[in-house]
Amino acid sequence: MVLGEAGDGDAVAARKRLQAIRNFPILDLTVECHTLAQRLVHLKAVPQECPEDALHVAVATIIPSQKQKLAVPGFRSIRKIHWQTGSCSKW
Repeated sequence: MVLGEAGDGDAVAARKRLQAIRNFPILDLTVECHTLAQRLVHLKAVPQECPEDALHVAVATIIPSQKQKLAVPGFRSIRKIHWQTGSCSKW
């Protein structure tokens, strides 16, 4: 998802963005990530026009290796929504 976004647009700028993130880990987009993203959009926590943003937030909320890097306002509210889906694994 991020690689696709980084590679879009101006070719020179895209090359620089891709070079900047070349050592970032590739994360799996799990069913749990997609479920939370859909719930965030459904609850209007993220605009319907921005499902990719909801997925970014969901991945950062769910994947344990990313939780320490998360800098999203309202993270506790998002975690609460995630717990309410009934699919939350404990971190």
